[in-house]
Amino acid sequence: MQRRSFITLNSEKDWRRGLMIGLTVENDRLVMSDSASVSRGLFYSASIDSGETDFEWDRLIVQADIPPDTLFRVSAFASNGRSFEDAASVDDYLKDPYVPAVVKASRLDGLFTESCSGMQDLLLQCRGRYLWLKFELVATGAKKPSIDSVRLQYTGDHMIDYLPAIYRKGGKDSFTRRFLSIFNSLVLDMEEAIYGAANRFDFELVDGDMLRYIASWVCVDTENQSDEEIRRNIARAAEEYRFAQTPEGIRRLIKRWTGRDPILLEHFRVEDVIRRGKDKDLYVKLYGKEPDKFFILLDEKTFKNRREADAFLKRLQKVLPAYVEAELILLSNCVYLDYHTYLGINSVIGSYTPMVIDDSTAIHYDTIIGGEIN
Repeated sequence: MQRRSFITLNSEKDWRRGLMIGLTVENDRLVMSDSASVSRGLFYSASIDSGETDFEWDRLIVQADIPPDTLFRVSAFASNGRSFEDAASVDDYLKDPYVPAVVKASRLDGLFTESCSGMQDLLLQCRGRYLWLKFELVATGAKKPSIDSVRLQYTGDHMIDYLPAIYRKGGKDSFTRRFLSIFNSLVLDMEEAIYGAANRFDFELVDGDMLRYIASWVCVDTENQSDEEIRRNIARAAEEYRFAQTPEGIRRLIKRWTGRDPILLEHFRVEDVIRRGKDKDLYVKLYGKEPDKFFILLDEKTFKNRREADAFLKRLQKVLPAYVEAELILLSNCVYLDYHTYLGINSVIGSYTPMVIDDSTAIHYDTIIGGEIN
């Protein structure tokens, strides 16, 4: 069967071309306005052009979040022309700043002769080049309804087109066509889902929970990560897989999480000193005797508080090899040699000290005393 094409309304621009009463646009969705005096909203779309005279508008699909205690009504109107009474067109009338919105609604309501309540997937009975849609929402509960998108089937054949001519009598309004439309929608929806299955697993196209699900396939950590950060991590997952669970891979991971270069101290680096050194007791106190334990040295300003540091360790433990344990050592900036002191990281051997004249005045290296400048 021929694949279908749809005309879709799903952006702020699409919604604002029409007339909204008691509704507003948030994140490209049509939602109930907080300023609405009553929990009722109306939307009249701008004209939707099929480009074909006497076009038969078929299926309408509304993607929306409609709570059970909300009335949702859809109406449609089609015509080969766009003129409307004394206005140049219906669209011009929708945007006329001199006519109150409620007056516009009362005059436009006469165009929409039929409506369907509570339906989000329906067959339209409209013929004409241009189509206008009307949505009515009445919210009676605390949760507000919202409309994400509207899809109108534009092209695509029908099951009845493959039957003998005798079954095609009666046109669009025939019982046979309307009955087969139920199965036609099911079959074509399945075909469309199968055809677009690859896109559902493309990390560059999906977002939210599906993106995080795909990230779990390649062991990409998603905690506290935005969708864009997750996509970047997935893209380089294959390259970083070569270093997974190695010191270099762990070092890269910590730098990406904290923005700082860590020092990783594995037990075998101090094992010989512990065994033969004079300060054996000190090294045992600092680094213990467990061969499967390593130490992460980071500046004390890496984390805001101890809770954040503990969360970092808990997150890191999920990506470490089995039976390997990490201990975090936060290095304080100091001018004396402490237990955990590493030259160039948190220690100062010496620095410039200016000459002091008295308790409040110091002579710096760029001070000139006496003489003339030639």
